[in-house]
Amino acid sequence: MLSRLDRRETPRNFWLDACRSLAIIMVLASHGRHFLIPAWKDAAIFRLGGFLGVELFFVLSGFLIGNIVWSSFKQAGTGHKWVLSFMIRRWLRTLPTYYLFLFINALLIGGAVSGGHVADLLPFVLFTQNLAWPHPVVFGEAWSLSVEEIFYLILPISLVLFGHIFSSKKAAFLSVVALLLLLPLVARTIAVGISEPSWDAGIRKVVVFRLDALMIGVLTSWLLYERPPLTRIMRVSFLLLSLSIVTGAVTFFLLNEATLNTDVFARVWLFPLVSVGCVLLVVAGLTWHSAPAIIGRPAAICARWSYALYLAHMPVFNIILWSHGNAQPENTFGALVRWGVFIGGSVCAAALVERFVERPTLRWRDRIAPR
Repeated sequence: MLSRLDRRETPRNFWLDACRSLAIIMVLASHGRHFLIPAWKDAAIFRLGGFLGVELFFVLSGFLIGNIVWSSFKQAGTGHKWVLSFMIRRWLRTLPTYYLFLFINALLIGGAVSGGHVADLLPFVLFTQNLAWPHPVVFGEAWSLSVEEIFYLILPISLVLFGHIFSSKKAAFLSVVALLLLLPLVARTIAVGISEPSWDAGIRKVVVFRLDALMIGVLTSWLLYERPPLTRIMRVSFLLLSLSIVTGAVTFFLLNEATLNTDVFARVWLFPLVSVGCVLLVVAGLTWHSAPAIIGRPAAICARWSYALYLAHMPVFNIILWSHGNAQPENTFGALVRWGVFIGGSVCAAALVERFVERPTLRWRDRIAPR
């Protein structure tokens, strides 16, 4: 992500890298299970990885920008120039790679490698493809990126507006936090009450219903910023609470999977519950700043490649299905080869994108819009 010099000047936090790595590994496990199932039926359990991995990504994104946004807003007086700087930095971090894979998906659709029509991708240009309605079947992994990009836009703009209403920056900030925590909850409750949306396409992957996931990360970051360092007992407590919440959520999911599309709790409360569990995991290990190179370096590399991996793995998946299909039942060798090509191809594609697209772009970003 950064040049060697930049990486020396901005030490990485091992635990954050580990959490980001865990998130992308769970997503890859979820989608890669399709290649393993013909040989190993129990691989179906990995389907939970997509849900948990994206939820962890959401709270990480909110957590990492929380201090940046709060510090910028608090120090800006009545001005709003910080918003432009913030947006430029976020856009240059996310948009070049996103639009590269939007173009790649258009090529795959045009070449009949993926289903759908190229015209279906037009709403993706402005991230409106799932704003308040189900996400199209094309470029399916982009649903979560739409949630994040809309949040990055709404949060600073809301802070500027509320900053003109409240005399206290803290009051303005907490009002925006409350708003973006409550509105998605209310929206989910109303939607479930009047239209019976499905758990996945109808709620989980719709922007207006999911903004609170990132705000939970932002609020947690602010709380840590405002209070003394966490004690060891608190960190251990958070870890145990996190594991308890996530385990409970997974158990609930598995026991009620057949009725998720009609269950009120699953469609309204399960998402913020998992978000709290994930953010507690992030907080629990924050003081683990460094680790031996044997685990620290792979975690740092995986974290740097995670965004490109998220965007690259489904094109690789579709190419494998188009060229070779799924392995025949009980064809262990064929299943493992497809899975290995899926993982290896995704990693190679992500490494190339990080090296030749993201890294140069971020160096340029740090020159034109320094933090």
